[in-house]
Amino acid sequence: MGQAEAAGAGRYVSVASHDLCSRALLGTLRVIEAEGLADRITVFRRDREVLASTEPNGVARGGEGATAVVAAERLRPWTARETQTFRQAMSRAQQRVHPERISRERHLAVAQGVERAFALSEPVRRIAQVCEEPPGVDYHRLSHDEHHWIFNELITPGYLATSSPRSSPSPCT
Repeated sequence: MGQAEAAGAGRYVSVASHDLCSRALLGTLRVIEAEGLADRITVFRRDREVLASTEPNGVARGGEGATAVVAAERLRPWTARETQTFRQAMSRAQQRVHPERISRERHLAVAQGVERAFALSEPVRRIAQVCEEPPGVDYHRLSHDEHHWIFNELITPGYLATSSPRSSPSPCT
């Protein structure tokens, strides 16, 4: 996002390219560690906390190698604070991307990426889900059976728990 702040727009990377690089990262990191291709590898958490670092002699501080730490961090759900920080940064970036400053096509591509990033940032309520087809985001919909079960098992008992059965309704007074 720093590139967008400095230049007015960031470098566009397609969703497919981003996802391919993301999937290949662990394999690449594994090779770099195994063959000693880097003097130092440092893994940062989203909040910039250092999770792991290999020393120039190849010894990993903290016991685990970078590949294992990155894999574990990817599986860790975002905290509420991380989600809030990310969404605020994305909202600021989205406000800076106006059609007047960049082409309409680029604006649409960036807007799609922003919506997709918002979907990925929801750790608990996954109402927005990433999908492969444009615009890259879909919102969760319940099936008929799911609606029926939720109404009958979760909603109705709560409303009817305090009511008492009667043989005939009493007239309103």
